[in-house]
Amino acid sequence: MLATCSGNRPEIIDAWRSRDTMHSVGKFLNHFRRLGLQGRQIGGDEGYGHQLMDAMQESNFYLQRINNGSQAKRADIYFNLSAEWWSIVGQLIERRMISIPNDEKLIAQLTSRQKLYDSKGRERLESKADLKSRGGESPDRADALIGAVMMRLGTDQFAFDPAGRQAMHQMMQQTIRQMERQQLFPVEHVNWDLL
Repeated sequence: MLATCSGNRPEIIDAWRSRDTMHSVGKFLNHFRRLGLQGRQIGGDEGYGHQLMDAMQESNFYLQRINNGSQAKRADIYFNLSAEWWSIVGQLIERRMISIPNDEKLIAQLTSRQKLYDSKGRERLESKADLKSRGGESPDRADALIGAVMMRLGTDQFAFDPAGRQAMHQMMQQTIRQMERQQLFPVEHVNWDLL
């Protein structure tokens, strides 16, 4: 499964299932080269994906390794990283800050996994085994799309929030002007276009 996010439009580039690790590695590498992607722009789940990523390193593609079961940034709200990412992307979709593809399978996967809570009141996701026992399928498309969105957000916190970017830019300009007036640092010229 390969997904990318350009602007506010994540998309599934390709979806396949193969037990042949080398076939999948070759397919990924072909896509990475065709799309002009560098290793730092690509992430993958360390679970099943660690064998694939080890093999891709042999071709100098050093992907960002993500452990979906690791601790969330907001561990007081989310059980793990996966629950946090699913929640953040769900909010982006609800607020229409990203536009997801009109893909029936993807939409079914994004909407079929239940949000649960642990005894500490933290959001967690229904396990994939429980999802499967209810007749659902593995949310591989959803996981890939969510990963692509979060990779984009990880490199640009305002990727889907132009108003937030503008507010931050204005605040920075105001702070610099105040510092110049107070002569906290000597400034001969500030190029505002670089901020």
